[in-house]
Amino acid sequence: MGDIRKIRPAFAALLAAAVGLATVGTAFAVSSGGYDPAQQDCSPSADSTATSNQAEPGCRSFMLHLSDDSGNRYAQYGIRQVPNNQSPDPTNPDTSVATPSAAWAALLTGAHVYLGADDNLDNGEHDGVSGANGTAGSVNGPSDGGAVLLNWHPGDGSTWLASVVADPNVLFVNPVGIADFGIGACADGVCFSLQTRRRLVYQGGSAGSRDVYDYRGKTWDPYNCSSGSPQEEASCAEPGGPQTMDGYRSAEKQSVYAEPGFQFYEDPDPQSSPIDPLSNGNQHPLYPLPAAYVGTCGVVVGGGATVIVPSSPVTNSAGQLAVQNPGC
Repeated sequence: MGDIRKIRPAFAALLAAAVGLATVGTAFAVSSGGYDPAQQDCSPSADSTATSNQAEPGCRSFMLHLSDDSGNRYAQYGIRQVPNNQSPDPTNPDTSVATPSAAWAALLTGAHVYLGADDNLDNGEHDGVSGANGTAGSVNGPSDGGAVLLNWHPGDGSTWLASVVADPNVLFVNPVGIADFGIGACADGVCFSLQTRRRLVYQGGSAGSRDVYDYRGKTWDPYNCSSGSPQEEASCAEPGGPQTMDGYRSAEKQSVYAEPGFQFYEDPDPQSSPIDPLSNGNQHPLYPLPAAYVGTCGVVVGGGATVIVPSSPVTNSAGQLAVQNPGC
C-alpha cells in the first residue's frame, strides 16, 4: 500500500499456492471474489493501518482449511498475522482445529476448501483503512490479497435443477449446480478473477448491480486516494464528485459481481493504491486499467484510461467493446 507501488509478495504467494492446488486437482474485502476476513479468523479491521503495530489474536495472513456445510473445520494450516515490520513465520504454523462435531462423512454432502492470503505476508504490512478521514464505512478487510475456493454442495442439485427448468438463463451464471471453483487476487489495484459461477466481489451503497469488468456508471476515486496513510485517505476529494472514500463506496453499486469465466479489471474498492509506472506529476495515464472478460456472459474488452473503443453497435457507454449475453 501507500507509496510502494509494486506487485506484492502476497499476490505472488497466492498464485504459487493456487497453481499448486490446481495441479493436484484440489483446487470480501479483497475485490477478487472469495477472500473473507472471517475465513482467516480475522475481523474486518484486523489489517487497519491504525493498528499496524500489533497483530490481532487468532488472525491469520495465510489460511488453508477444509470445512463442511456447517462450518466445522477438519484440517487447517495458517500463518499468524504479525505487526508491521515483522516477518511472518511459516515454520511455526497454526494448525489447531477443534474436533468437528460431525463425522468426516459430512464432507460427502458438503465440503469446502478455502485458501486465502493477504498483504500482511509482506513484512507484516497492514493495508486496510484506518476508519478515520471519511473511511469508517469503507472498512472491509485488507486492500491486497486473494483466495482460492473449491466448494462441493451436491444437496443443492435439485434446487439448482428446478431453477434451471424455471429459467434456463441460470445456466449462464451458475453452469454447475453441485460444485464451484474460483481463484482471484488483487494487488495495487490490479485484479483478476477466474470463476465457475457468479460471485460477489464488492458491495457498495448504490441500488442495483453491475459486473466488475463493465465500467458503465463507475465513478473512479482519485489516483492518490488509498488506505496507505492518513494523507492518502484524505486525498479522496474530487471536484464535482464524492469528497471521501466512504462517498466513493456509497456511489458504487450495491452488488458487484465476477461472472463465470476470466476477468481482468481495475479494483473497484477505493482503498486500493493503483499502480501506474508511467505516472508523472498529476498525470496517471494507466489509471484506471482497461478491463477484459471472456466467459458465459460474453466478451468485454477495453475502457479505463487507455483503451477506448470507437462508437459502434457493440461499444458500450464506457468505451468498451461489449458483446454481452442478455441472459446474464
